[in-house]
Amino acid sequence: MLQTPAVALFFSNRESTAISADSRVDVPIIEETLDTAANRAVLALIQAVVRRAHGVRARLEERVAKEPESDTRTSLAGRWPVRLRFLNELIAHLHVAVRRGPFNAVSRAEITAAGLTAVAADPAYSRAWSQGWRALRHGLGAC
Repeated sequence: MLQTPAVALFFSNRESTAISADSRVDVPIIEETLDTAANRAVLALIQAVVRRAHGVRARLEERVAKEPESDTRTSLAGRWPVRLRFLNELIAHLHVAVRRGPFNAVSRAEITAAGLTAVAADPAYSRAWSQGWRALRHGLGAC
């Protein structure tokens, strides 16, 4: 009561005139948030997959544009529209996922030890993490 005079009001039957009206009581509360280390780590992984998809799309476009005609090899240009559609849809779906919860509540994307520990502790996060890393390491067809 000495540190916070406003607490005296709760323990007395009468109002004390020594306590000013603007006295405040410090009450710790828990604020629930989705801006967690695990969500930050998964968001960073999603952004890495989007960057990789953009890079693959750009390299394939260059390759299709520069590919010489060949009588013995199948042209990439014939398969390119299907692959381009797949990459564009993947990028669009990942952008939609980032705009939804819980990722829209994340302040920044970062991979930290705390984030990796939290990801490893939750089966759903762990599954998502392994799929994302598999896509980055082996390619999207390996998922």
